[in-house]
Amino acid sequence: MRKIVILGGSGFIGTRLTQRLLQASHDVLLADIQPSAAYPKRWRACDITCDEQVRETCRGADLIYNLAAVHR
Repeated sequence: MRKIVILGGSGFIGTRLTQRLLQASHDVLLADIQPSAAYPKRWRACDITCDEQVRETCRGADLIYNLAAVHR
């Protein structure tokens, strides 16, 4: 089991990736400025433009996926 952080994990791709990682018994944390509707208990507020928030959120992670993006 790995500790995995998904930056920008509240969106469509992050939600699907989380589902698969949880099925594989990994510990997943979603870090995003938007709450996760699908996995609210795994969500933590994190703005990737703030280095300190990213460092703190990712501390101890075995693997980090960066899916963060701004869509307009």
